[in-house]
Parts: sequence; C-alpha cells; structure tokens
Amino acid sequence: MKKLTFIVSDVGKSLAFEWLALHLRSEYQLSFVLLSQKDTQLERFLADNRITHLIVDHRGFFSILNNFFQLLSFLRKEEPQIVHAHL
Repeated sequence: MKKLTFIVSDVGKSLAFEWLALHLRSEYQLSFVLLSQKDTQLERFLADNRITHLIVDHRGFFSILNNFFQLLSFLRKEEPQIVHAHL
C-alpha cells in the first residue's frame, strides 16, 4: 500500500479533505500535516477516524526552525511515497 501525505496550510474545516481521507484510505496509507492552530474541526475529524496527523502551530518568524524540524521528523518517520501540499 502506498503512503500519501497531505500538507495543508490554514484550513480549519474542509469537506473536500474529509471526503478525500475517507475515500482514499482504502487505497493509501494516509497522513496529514496541518500547518495551523490546534483544535480545528479537520484535526478532530482526523483523530476521530484514526488518521495519522501532525499539527505544526506556526506562531511567527522565530518558530520556523522548530517547525521545520517537526516536519522533517514526521516525514522521516512516515516515509511517504507521495506528498501533496496545499499552502
């Protein structure tokens, strides 16, 4: 099964990503990186459906280095074959 990671920026709720997650999970091992604030509706949806996800809370210029290493660590752990980004 191929591994697919979505990287999504500033999305609190998205029916399109929810639909994709539900329909692609039978063909791909899905994971999401959410570049947004914590406790969004999309994050709750992913947690409720047991889809691997990482929240990168970007607070400003000084958190860039920390955020980069969080993302790098997540991608190394998941080892996705496909990365799709909406920034």
